[in-house]
Parts: sequence; C-alpha cells; structure tokens
Amino acid sequence: MATGYIYKLEKFKKSDFAYLDGKVLVLIPENDMFEKSDSQKLVDIFTNPVVKETYGGHLGMLMRANLYIKEIEKFLSENF
Repeated sequence: MATGYIYKLEKFKKSDFAYLDGKVLVLIPENDMFEKSDSQKLVDIFTNPVVKETYGGHLGMLMRANLYIKEIEKFLSENF
C-alpha cells in the first residue's frame, strides 16, 4: 500500500509537511478499500488535517464528485 510505504520512508518526516498545518482536507470513503489503519496513517502524516468521512468508496468519489465539491470548496474558502 502506497500510504504505508510513504509513511515508512526514512527520508520522510512529519515535519516536512509542517507548513501545511491545518490546510489539508483528508476525505476517507466510508466503504474504503484500504484498512482503517492505513487511512489513519494518511491522517497522521499531516499536522492538524481536517478529516471527513465520505459516502461510498473510492470509485464513488470519482463517479459522484458533485457530492464532495461543495465540501471541498467550503474547506478551501475557509483555509485559503
């Protein structure tokens, strides 16, 4: 799994992403194909991310993007 691989890279440090403090939105599908622990690793990479569980799975996020666009636009307008 890519997230697990990235998480374990020796050259990678959480502090590398400190400049993104509070400026990352992590959308995790409720029917994710990945383990919850993998999703948590993705969340743990960032400092103070906003984490939202979304409807469906990964494919649903692509096929029904209109369900998430408003949430993303709201996040962007509040944080940038």
